[in-house]
Amino acid sequence: MSVTKLIAVCCVFTALLAAGCGGNREYKDALDRALKEKSGADLFGALLALDQRYPDTFELKSRLGAMFLGADDLDKAETYLGRAEALSASASGDPDRYDLALNLGVLQFERKKYADSLANAERALSLSKEDSRGAVFLKARSLSLLGKNDEAAALYEARWKERALMSRLDLDLYFDHSLENKSLIRAVEILGAGQERFDFTPGQGIQASHIYEELGMIDEAVLCAGMELEYLHSLGGADQAKARERLAVIGKKLEDKTWNPKGAGTALLKGLDAWFAADWIAAARAFTPLSPNHYYFSYLTLASALESEGATADLLTAYVELERFFKSLPGYYYHFWRGMKKGRGDFTFTVAKDVLEKTILLAPDTGPASETRREIARLLGLDPADGAKLLLPAELEALGARLAGGDPVSVLEPAVGLLSLPDNVYTLQGIVFLRGLSRRVPAVESFLKKKKTAAAGRIKERLVMIVGN
Repeated sequence: MSVTKLIAVCCVFTALLAAGCGGNREYKDALDRALKEKSGADLFGALLALDQRYPDTFELKSRLGAMFLGADDLDKAETYLGRAEALSASASGDPDRYDLALNLGVLQFERKKYADSLANAERALSLSKEDSRGAVFLKARSLSLLGKNDEAAALYEARWKERALMSRLDLDLYFDHSLENKSLIRAVEILGAGQERFDFTPGQGIQASHIYEELGMIDEAVLCAGMELEYLHSLGGADQAKARERLAVIGKKLEDKTWNPKGAGTALLKGLDAWFAADWIAAARAFTPLSPNHYYFSYLTLASALESEGATADLLTAYVELERFFKSLPGYYYHFWRGMKKGRGDFTFTVAKDVLEKTILLAPDTGPASETRREIARLLGLDPADGAKLLLPAELEALGARLAGGDPVSVLEPAVGLLSLPDNVYTLQGIVFLRGLSRRVPAVESFLKKKKTAAAGRIKERLVMIVGN
């Protein structure tokens, strides 16, 4: 079972547990202590212990069942939720019964028992007018997988304003229905909602581009094709030359007067070509007179301004609002820190650390990531060339995971190389990482001792710190 998932689910239900306990004073006191003194996996263990002492408490059975469900342990979730169902007469009120019915419905949906999940979704809806957790969407997806697609789509349409509660599957089912029924504007809205709520899906930009083209919205079609290309380029799948070649292909299509008599999209394409050529001033100039209503266009205009003018408070405020759409796009964070550097505000390692690290972690083997490592080194007072040796904590953890997965100890060579740098926060983290690993894994200790024998200077000094003389 994933400890991380347990920690997350424990956090969600802590407040509910505090508010909904039974009348037993000893039980309440024990629960209050657990909630006050423990967290995460420790709290989960404490609640399990309390459940042993108070085995007929509805709240504990229901919440523990929900925690197991959140951790994808369906068998244990079924046991605890089933017992909570048997104890539901002692629930403190309809809100608790609503939670139980919804959790049972989700469990049954995961078990592919769609008729049962539908029944529990309807029961949850009968217990709560507010439906704060979106039982209506469990009902809709259950209906859809029972073949009642029109009924499901009617529910999605009626509750579209509450789409923040929709799952990825809800959005996918609603998208397919909208496409089949030629509700094309809604279809592209669903794609945008999925990107905002979850993440960009490869191919999504091309899909949206085709839909906009069918709608005759050529600027938006060009934008979405550009967005697809942006992700490919930013993640290292197409270099600058390849990206511009693909834009040229789009340009040829736009020149076809029989298909595009008004030359729509050509001004936008000119801006995109300047953008992928890293000519930020020309891109900003090309985008300024245009006004497509799309979040990717907002990103292009703001990022071009960051690169050509530097950050201002207002510019950064608007840019940060777009992160929800571009949280997996390395370029978003790359232009973010570069704009901060060019602006008049403070640009220090402490201020920019999170943005710099995200740029690297999303695409560690790309040119922008290398540039970002050099910038981190500069901000830390190191030679920028030393940035190539820097490893972030997540990258150290990835090396440890590869070792645990069967890679040879030589996979740790980059971590040893990190030790050659002057004192900085990343080198300290590398020392702590290697020391802990050497104490747990004898092969790592032997590897580092051999390295120490052959090493000199800083690397030798730090290996002595890690494995001793």
